[in-house]
Amino acid sequence: LRNILQGINGENGRLYSAVCEYINETEQMFKLLRTLSTRTPESSPDHHILITSLVVGSAMVAAIAYVSWRYCDKRKLLKNAPRSGMIAIACSDIQSSTKLWQHSSEGMIASIRIHNEIFRKTCFKYDGYVVKEVGDAFMMAFADPLKCAECCSEVMYQLNNVDWPGSIITSRHACTETDLDGNITMSGLRVRIGISFGDCDKIVSDAVINYIGQPVTEAETLEARANGGQIICTIEVAQAIENRNLKSVFRLEPLGKYSVGRFDDTTLFSVVSLKIPERIFGELRERPQTR
Repeated sequence: LRNILQGINGENGRLYSAVCEYINETEQMFKLLRTLSTRTPESSPDHHILITSLVVGSAMVAAIAYVSWRYCDKRKLLKNAPRSGMIAIACSDIQSSTKLWQHSSEGMIASIRIHNEIFRKTCFKYDGYVVKEVGDAFMMAFADPLKCAECCSEVMYQLNNVDWPGSIITSRHACTETDLDGNITMSGLRVRIGISFGDCDKIVSDAVINYIGQPVTEAETLEARANGGQIICTIEVAQAIENRNLKSVFRLEPLGKYSVGRFDDTTLFSVVSLKIPERIFGELRERPQTR
């Protein structure tokens, strides 16, 4: 237990010290209770009281350890939350999720777990911050737009290379698609992502940091207009990462001019993963897609 709590020391030394002090005192109490219980007849009421005290004390220590671990975990994730400057916002959603739930609720439960785990781990890997999860939608924030684009590209790759439940793959909304050479271009949940970059207002509380403003609205709009399996970004994102894509994990393709957010006529770009066989998409939707 102390080894687990040791991880909290770097996040909040006072909390760690307080918990360890409580554990030391509890250990002494347990030793006393064990000694008394061996000397007390099992049939006596005092014996039952002692045993109950041991169980309750153990439960209290376990509860404190869990709360402490969760607090440490949240603090660790908050370290990636952008606090100032321009912020890259990525919003995602699953295309035709309602139809997939109707097709197989059991399969979707397992699929959502896979989907969420990929998003959380990949976001943290690229120094991003999961702002919120609403149903099957994610909102992520990054201080660096390049890492944001790399994260989203990697998410698409991961989603394309996991074993989805068979009941989901049988749906036409999540079936496996291949190119002429037999390479898998899409498989499983069709996730669409929109990325924007700009100044956001931050709402800070003890446990979470939220963001509001035009970039959030733009990212949500782009996500809604994208096709399943597609990542779309604004020209601000493209300009911010221009000549910085050193790892060559994706490329930017201009899609033409569209009306998005505060812009009536702006060029949008598709973030195309180089780790996935080329996907062919239709035109962007002029209206948000129905779920």
